[in-house]
Amino acid sequence: MKIDKTLFIITGTTQGLGFDIFNQLSTISENIVTINRSPFEYKNNINFDISDIDNIEKSLLSKLNELTKSYENLVLILNASIIEPVKEIGNYETHDIIKIVNVNILSSMILANFMVNQNKKGIVLNVSSGGIDFDFEGLGLYTATKISTHKFFSISNI
Repeated sequence: MKIDKTLFIITGTTQGLGFDIFNQLSTISENIVTINRSPFEYKNNINFDISDIDNIEKSLLSKLNELTKSYENLVLILNASIIEPVKEIGNYETHDIIKIVNVNILSSMILANFMVNQNKKGIVLNVSSGGIDFDFEGLGLYTATKISTHKFFSISNI
């Protein structure tokens, strides 16, 4: 895979591991698009909250479709994830459950599906935590989303 013909797409680069991945990649390529719900000072940042599943196709995917056209290879690094609020079941607001599921599961599936439909060479990398092994009260929702995403990527032919 030639780096000059490769577009890297990274979610969740405003802090932590995503920020470090972005910084490392930016030393070898300028062909990077970042996707963040919070402002991020980068020329190719798409400011979009991936929990907004109802608008992901017309807002985010349409922009990505235009950006990917001139590249032969695509690398999607799915780093965005949310853990908060951490609560015991019965104490969540419905919108909190929906947001965690949308960010941690649905957006990853939608973006992976988008990548495969581009019919280009590429890689989808799902960055995860040790969340699939958490057995702490209050982390049931987060753990369930991490297990789901892990299973999806382990059996999908991506």
